[in-house]
Amino acid sequence: MSTVVRSLNEVYTMLRKAAIGAGCSHGIAEELGRAGVWLCTAGQNGVGAVLSATQAANVRLNAPTIDGDGAVFHHGCAATAGPAAMDLLLSKTDIRRVRIEDVDVPLLVAGLAGIRAAESNRAVLVEVDGAAKSLAACDFERLKHATAITFVLGTGQLSSGADTGVSAAEVDAAAWSDCEKLAARTYVPATEQSRVRGAGANITDND
Repeated sequence: MSTVVRSLNEVYTMLRKAAIGAGCSHGIAEELGRAGVWLCTAGQNGVGAVLSATQAANVRLNAPTIDGDGAVFHHGCAATAGPAAMDLLLSKTDIRRVRIEDVDVPLLVAGLAGIRAAESNRAVLVEVDGAAKSLAACDFERLKHATAITFVLGTGQLSSGADTGVSAAEVDAAAWSDCEKLAARTYVPATEQSRVRGAGANITDND
């Protein structure tokens, strides 16, 4: 497998653009990009997880079933059910556990949980096949093959599985190329008319 090294900033920017190119809203695309970076810092294939999730990114999100302090998302698309599940779990409600069934990319949902837990400084436990563990102790290999995943709001502060000292990631070259193709859908054609309307750079790429 051929790989390339990219900075985490490059990974985030590329994943965000690829998600938009795949049809995701800008808000969802930003979350997927950040989740992909979180997975990379945890030593996982964040780029591949986001790519897989964008294939079903336009699937309609159904409202969860609420039962006491728990909620269940049925037929979960990671790109849409994942952010919604974290919104519900980490909001100031009585919900303390959220389950996503038939989830297509469980690894990505773990990344989404990671970034949301870090933002809120809340402990989130990952439960697969009845075993609940912190994100730091998560069995990613087991998680990748799960058909359902449950997140439980723990007590205390965040225990993250991400390495905050990481600044770059080694990613699969073919996956990166696929991201570039999706991202290209967001670009404006380089014509004289598009430049007159403000597209492209002026003196520097930041203009």
